[in-house]
Amino acid sequence: MRIQDITVRFWSLIAAWGIAWLGFTVSIAVEDSLSYILHGRSVWLLCATVSVWALLIWGLLINSWRKQRRALANRWWRLVCIHFLLLPALLALYWGLHVIQVSTYDLAVVNGQFVQLHFQTGYIKDRIFWLVPIDFLMLLVWGILAIGNSLFHRNAASA
Repeated sequence: MRIQDITVRFWSLIAAWGIAWLGFTVSIAVEDSLSYILHGRSVWLLCATVSVWALLIWGLLINSWRKQRRALANRWWRLVCIHFLLLPALLALYWGLHVIQVSTYDLAVVNGQFVQLHFQTGYIKDRIFWLVPIDFLMLLVWGILAIGNSLFHRNAASA
């Protein structure tokens, strides 16, 4: 496989991981200072920014799935690819909800603003928290089945 083929197939996956890493790094660096200076209008701006960040990552991962789907002929490896790409997508969604929940905590508790937004993001975040390990286990199961299927067909062809 040439370098050009790799970049054509994996550029959006590399870009999604890069944007996710940049977003995680920036949000961790400014998380403590943000929770104390946010006001009502800036919460909506933060929610919009985090939403655009997560949607951009999801879009890049969907593009990567479309590229991988064309290259993978075996349906077992397609399932492995789906669960492999679903992990960073769920993590981006989880982290985006975490940033919104942390940034609205002070306004929800002290001022009574954004109470619904704070608790609903926590509710959704708790559900996503359980989807990530399930997806990881499914990735392992489909990976084992895909490897077994490949070995079975290889042995059957050589016999």
